[in-house]
Amino acid sequence: MRCNSFLNGIKLLRIHQWVKNFLLFIPPLMSISHVQGSAVTNAGLAFLSFSLGASACYVFNDLIDLPFDRLHVDKRNRPLANGTVSATSGLVISLVLASLSLCIGSLMPQLFMMCLITYFAITITYTLDLKRRYLVDIVCLSALFTLRLVAGSAATGISGSNWLLGFSGLFFVSLALLKRYTELVASTIDPSFPIPGRAYRRSDIPTIGVVGPLSGYFSVVMIVGYLNDPRQTEHFNHPQWLWALGPISIFWLTRVWRTAAQGRMHHDPLVFLLRDPVSFGTSVLAFSTILVAQF
Repeated sequence: MRCNSFLNGIKLLRIHQWVKNFLLFIPPLMSISHVQGSAVTNAGLAFLSFSLGASACYVFNDLIDLPFDRLHVDKRNRPLANGTVSATSGLVISLVLASLSLCIGSLMPQLFMMCLITYFAITITYTLDLKRRYLVDIVCLSALFTLRLVAGSAATGISGSNWLLGFSGLFFVSLALLKRYTELVASTIDPSFPIPGRAYRRSDIPTIGVVGPLSGYFSVVMIVGYLNDPRQTEHFNHPQWLWALGPISIFWLTRVWRTAAQGRMHHDPLVFLLRDPVSFGTSVLAFSTILVAQF
């Protein structure tokens, strides 16, 4: 019984979503040869702070979305939706995690703390209202990803590139649209009605199916801009290797959107990435390319 309770608690926290917070390490990674030991420590603390905060927000989201999750083919198996964890326990867990996140954040530079508070504010507003507003939800999701890059810069004192932020904004708009696209493809709701808890209808599939991939491809243009900016490439010993990031990104974006169109995409693109060997291998290849360019 205790083992089941522990596993349900872990499942409630959605620890696999902490992978998103590795974005905090991107700013130091892009200039790793100049990184000080204190920056690495701060990046680790920033990761822990954001991860605890993210889990707090996911639990809060599950509390708010209980009626909708119980109708969803996969989400109904979440601990709060299936009743294995009570709503009261969920609320307490969320508050404790948020408190721990803020306590760790208070040890960091002030700008990081501002990023963390902004993350909480956007996430809570998104959960309560904005996630049900057409396209506004997409902007919010993309902003939350990009905010992690800004927080990583704030924590380590390493300034980020505007090209990198531009890439992040467009790339994660594509992934946010992919998430909605996948939900719509899997939905059996009448095309004239929105899916539960969302502002999207199945009739939106053609539009999202065009705008989503284009946003991703336009993000690759930002990589080209980054590589043509001498102020950015001076941190790399072999910057020519970074040109490989363009084809890698295009390959992965094309593959995941094709998979979604075929109805084979998980409703959470991150889960698909972690389970799909090709996607995981592509991520490792991109990471390795950056390291090779550095050294």
